[in-house]
Amino acid sequence: MRSEGDVKHKLKQAQYRHLKRVLRKLFPANEEWDRKAVQQVKTDFKELMATAPLHRIANEFPDVAALLWVLDNEEEQDLVPGSTLVGSLGGVFLWADTPEQADTAREILDNLASSQEPQKKKGWFSGWFS
Repeated sequence: MRSEGDVKHKLKQAQYRHLKRVLRKLFPANEEWDRKAVQQVKTDFKELMATAPLHRIANEFPDVAALLWVLDNEEEQDLVPGSTLVGSLGGVFLWADTPEQADTAREILDNLASSQEPQKKKGWFSGWFS
């Protein structure tokens, strides 16, 4: 995994690359660019990156959106508000209404899992490896 600093560096590189692309699209390569207009585009671009919803950024700049998502420092929000995640069974998430019910459900699942473990077959070599 990359460190947060590595991801921030990649984000800056991607944003700079997209800003260059926008500037080249707006201003002809053979002419001198108006400094005020360039500065305004840079300001607008930075504001877009700082304030736009992630889905809007993802529409135009998917690589930047992915990096922003990685850097998202918000606390993980509950997928089901007011519920507690018990675990998963066969890839399906199981939820309980209270933490106490979740603990009880986890115990039940653990008991089921331990009773369902495959039994070792006894064969000619079973005595050698016990």
